[in-house]
Amino acid sequence: MAANSVAPRAWAEIKLQELSELFSRTPTITLKDANGSYTKRFIEHFKQVELSFWDFDQCPLNVVRQRRQEVAETLVRSGSVPVICQVMCDEIASQEVGEMFNSAVNTIWNNAYSSADFSRAVLTDGRLVPLLLRELEEWLAGATTPVKSYGYPFLQIIESISRHAECKQQLRHLGTVDVLQDFLRTTSKTLKVTAMIILGNIVDGDIPTMPGELVLELLEWVRVGLAHNCKSWEGRFVTELVGGVRQLSKNETNSRSFVKNGVLDHLMDGLRLDIHDLKVALDLSQVEENAQYFMKTEIIDTIADVGRDGTEDLRRTASQLLKDRYCYSCGQMKVAGVRSGSRQSSGLWLNAWAETVIKEYSALFNRTPLIRQRNVTGSYTDGFVNHLEDIEKSFSAFSGQYTSINTVRGGRKILAENLVKSRSIQIICRVTREEIQSQNTSGVLLTCLTILWNYTNTSASVSQVVLADSQLWPPDILRRFTQIIDSLSRHPDCIHVLRKLGAYQCLVPLVNPPSDMGDAAAVTKLCALSALANMANDKEVASLTATLDLVRFLLQKIAQAFTNVQLSDDGWFVTELMGVVRQLSKNDDTSKRFVQEGVLKLLLTGLQSHIDDLKYVCIETALLLCLVEDNTPAFLELGNLLDAIVDVGRNGNEACRRTARSILWQLRGKLLRTPRLHRYANEFPNKEQELPQYGSGSGSGQTKVPVTRTRERHVMLSYQWDDQPVVRKVCEKLREHGFQVWMDLDNMAGSIVQCMAEGVENAFVVIICMSQKYKDSINCRQEASYAHVKKKEIIPLKMQDSLELDGWLGLIVAGKLFYDFSGKEPFEEVIKALISGILRGEPTNVPSTHAGWKQRVLDWSRDRVQTLLVNEGVDEHNAKRFNGTLLCHVYNMYTQNPDRFLSYVGESLRLDSYQASYLADAVRKLPSLCKADTVVTAPDNNQ
Repeated sequence: MAANSVAPRAWAEIKLQELSELFSRTPTITLKDANGSYTKRFIEHFKQVELSFWDFDQCPLNVVRQRRQEVAETLVRSGSVPVICQVMCDEIASQEVGEMFNSAVNTIWNNAYSSADFSRAVLTDGRLVPLLLRELEEWLAGATTPVKSYGYPFLQIIESISRHAECKQQLRHLGTVDVLQDFLRTTSKTLKVTAMIILGNIVDGDIPTMPGELVLELLEWVRVGLAHNCKSWEGRFVTELVGGVRQLSKNETNSRSFVKNGVLDHLMDGLRLDIHDLKVALDLSQVEENAQYFMKTEIIDTIADVGRDGTEDLRRTASQLLKDRYCYSCGQMKVAGVRSGSRQSSGLWLNAWAETVIKEYSALFNRTPLIRQRNVTGSYTDGFVNHLEDIEKSFSAFSGQYTSINTVRGGRKILAENLVKSRSIQIICRVTREEIQSQNTSGVLLTCLTILWNYTNTSASVSQVVLADSQLWPPDILRRFTQIIDSLSRHPDCIHVLRKLGAYQCLVPLVNPPSDMGDAAAVTKLCALSALANMANDKEVASLTATLDLVRFLLQKIAQAFTNVQLSDDGWFVTELMGVVRQLSKNDDTSKRFVQEGVLKLLLTGLQSHIDDLKYVCIETALLLCLVEDNTPAFLELGNLLDAIVDVGRNGNEACRRTARSILWQLRGKLLRTPRLHRYANEFPNKEQELPQYGSGSGSGQTKVPVTRTRERHVMLSYQWDDQPVVRKVCEKLREHGFQVWMDLDNMAGSIVQCMAEGVENAFVVIICMSQKYKDSINCRQEASYAHVKKKEIIPLKMQDSLELDGWLGLIVAGKLFYDFSGKEPFEEVIKALISGILRGEPTNVPSTHAGWKQRVLDWSRDRVQTLLVNEGVDEHNAKRFNGTLLCHVYNMYTQNPDRFLSYVGESLRLDSYQASYLADAVRKLPSLCKADTVVTAPDNNQ
């Protein structure tokens, strides 16, 4: 049927139906006759299968890709893949190159490139890929049969399969990395570059560094491909080559080398030829040394054109690429000028420039207390007004330069700290208070409010100083300046003060602002809702979202922000809006309402973006939502969301990868009980499997490092990072008393989620260090909840004086005795009580089979303990160091871990081998002594 006889879309659908019928016959046709030769019918059929890849070749490029993927997936559904693999294996075994061999090579190569499903089916077949790897090894060793001459096409088949993230783990397990290392030692640049691209696709962690000659070779392939009208080179699409550049650019040395040798010019040529891969440019832009290469006018103009005229996905990527480096003026993107009077940006290293800006503005801040503020009439002097305006400008000082978002944040934070040190912020607070009290609406008040809004959002130190001026915050001001209150509420240390000032009660009515506010109503509502979400406890969140109005309002704002190229609505970026969802989802009922109203689809959109901040807040929100049991069916039903989570777990930054894997671990049980979702459960190695880690070393450069973990029973410390100094002291004291202690500073080899799980599972007691930040932390909630589910003995420590125990944390620690490490009580007294509490724990949980007699030993006097030890041969000087508590500790170590016992008595108690043996004899007799109720009398000192 001619493509032009019907509408193109209809023709494509008809063609796909024809191919589906063709492929369905593949498993039913007899392959070989009685002589072992392929039947004529099968040969003709197989040729048709091969040529099906080219049926859509005259369509536009994006249509070609889509239809070829559909063709490959149809091959999988028809059951044709095992037959194709069988033909290929038989032809390789015969070592003869014929028509069927060529057809099989082309069919597998083409369709593996087009479809992840086809590639997985080839790997699942289990025969072909190991055979190809063996043939490649023999080819490199010098074998010269006709089939061996196809070594390069075999390598390209492996490359096509490696393009799909779902296949890389299985390729590694088949030994592909070792084979590719051999290719890197050949003299052929073509083979080396291809091997490097495959390594970039399948290696997690350390991407190999490319020699300069290979960088130039790969870029030459891209250039030649762009010069061809077909947009491909030697059977490779330029998009495939650019994808190789992107993967290899995860190594910063490679990234710098690609940019230095002109990859940006090639990418811009591709954009002009409708080969759109801006994501590569976005990745390259994250390396600071590449900054100067992005400043070319033609590169900026090309990206801006795509940002204006491209598809929605391209517009978002272009916006992200430009927004941190350029400013918007009159609705158009353009390179921002350098501040007048400062050095030109061209050729300056970013860090040197940033340091210069910080020094300039810090000197400006230091002059604030020295400037005369009012003249004889009581008005502010022109010099002081101009000075305040310069302070206001300091916040945007970085936004006009090519700089990373991390540098912008870091620079602003340093400026904020210097505002506090110079006492500028205190003066600004006083001026603001005076202007408000005088009911003056001058420009000075607006300038001061802008400074407070910007810098309270940036720095907790500034926020604390601002709140310390209590006269500045009467109720009517709290209601008027909701944007500043929202900024203040984002710092956990400020929430208690805000609540004490009555901010929560003042803001509650503003979530339903009066109609006379006009256009400001939506912004006021968002600011109030965000601040309340940060301040509210569990019950208050439930009350706020008791009706669905606020939930729907927030989700509607997020949806509208996603449709905007700048990803914002009413001045709120989607990351901020999603952050409000995350805060409100701390309440389980609210979490369920968000899921019921469709938040997961919005999370999917965010996870598919290439903005790290957005991706992180979305993946964190997803983890918080999946902790609620009733929400898990929605996760399982939305397959695209699981795919996005897997992708983040592979390719996101470290924080995103860790959180994504936590989600899959949380859902693992449900995924394993659903056959169609098994692949998600097995995406990352579980704790029974060896966890391969790849590093660059000698030899092959890819060494599998088995991760070993202790299986001993221990005390686990679950805490939030800010409490680490106190928790470290607790850990040291517990270890001094002979406990095995699990703390994440020492036990985090391999997968963090699996380490946490084993930390809980192998603990006889879990100590949770409670604070507001612990309560708000998703990871801490996951740890504590898992310990609760595993029915572990939980001992709570209170790390913060003003802590409201409600919500999930209140449920877990309800009715439990806690130990106060907030500083109200002496540390030594509290730690002593904690150690005694651990030893007096539930008999079923304490690692001892003699909990009954142990209680008696705990009550023994020092004299009684000393008499027992001296009678067994322990020196009196050493025996005096023991009491009943320490004796029980030593007994536990002796019976459960003799190596630990010997280490402890030697290193901590300083006993020699003889004294250690006498001590062992004594503790071994403890159960029998208590069982017989033996009475040991104190020695008579007169004898």
